[in-house]
Amino acid sequence: MSTITGLIIAGIICLVLMFQRWFWSLAFGIGSAASCFALLNSLVHLKILDALVFFCLMLICWSIAKAIAKADSPPPKEPLAKDTHPSFKIDDPDWSPP
Repeated sequence: MSTITGLIIAGIICLVLMFQRWFWSLAFGIGSAASCFALLNSLVHLKILDALVFFCLMLICWSIAKAIAKADSPPPKEPLAKDTHPSFKIDDPDWSPP
């Protein structure tokens, strides 16, 4: 396989992955974990300013990953309205026991 063919195949794979939500959720999740480990490393070595930067980066990556994951989840089910629930039929003046 020539170099140009390999580059074309890699480009197609990158284009396909670019439009997948799970890929971006995974990428930002891994980025958040990497920032967390860099934050811990900075704290151990007493580099407080670096730790603050990594903390902000971790929060940004984590919130983006959470927003992407939340966009994939189905919407919550609507609860039954009070009027349609069977236990509230007793308040009906025309209701009589069977």
